[in-house]
Amino acid sequence: MKELGCFIKAEYKKMRRTYLPLIYIGIPLLGCIIFLLYYRCSSWTVKGEIAAYGEGMGIALPFLISVLSAISVELEEKNHFQVFLGIAEKKRNALIGKYIALLFCTLGAFVIAVGVFGTGFTIWLGKKDIPVILWFQMIFVLWLSSAILYLIHMFLNLKFPKSVSMAVGIGESLVSAILLTGLGERIWMFIPASWGTRWAMYTTGISLDNGFRELVYASGYLKRCAFICLLITGLFCAIIFIWFQFYEGRQVDD
Repeated sequence: MKELGCFIKAEYKKMRRTYLPLIYIGIPLLGCIIFLLYYRCSSWTVKGEIAAYGEGMGIALPFLISVLSAISVELEEKNHFQVFLGIAEKKRNALIGKYIALLFCTLGAFVIAVGVFGTGFTIWLGKKDIPVILWFQMIFVLWLSSAILYLIHMFLNLKFPKSVSMAVGIGESLVSAILLTGLGERIWMFIPASWGTRWAMYTTGISLDNGFRELVYASGYLKRCAFICLLITGLFCAIIFIWFQFYEGRQVDD
């Protein structure tokens, strides 16, 4: 545990010299401002506005994670992965440390994105009948949805050049938007890129629509979906961390 803690601290020190802090803070704030300004002059329902904001974050998530993962792994490319792979007593701690550091930064980004939006939505737009628990639930489901995406994109960036990860991230964002329609009704839970948008939509519906909440609870649909998502995440964790035990770096073009 001590070694893992050292790796996490080292990741935060390395991040200071990159654009990562700016992205984690600036993008959420920019998104809040854009949506709040739009809602200031729109005529959407409260449920529609909150759901659209959550879905928007879910759609952007895969591409942003591909960029964040690329920047983080690029730090290791500069020394040809020698420090990243060579100084750990337990090799997996290097990857786990990077993974945890990115996840906690993402949690902070969602706290900013949802917290500032919720405050502006309540005070500036004057829509005060929103359950406070909804904002916490939104942060939680979006953050959990990011966990598997980081695994996928850290693997892609460690195995291939960053352009591969970014191309996949763009494709995932497009897929997540498409699967918000009826096309994704029976398959979204098997496609990690769609989890953020779907869980944001369902979380909003459960909090603000009594009829929808009763229907969902009676059917047990979301419990089955949550089990599938957790199972897939666990399998990805196992596969990627086992693979990393045999990872020896990749060719880096100087």
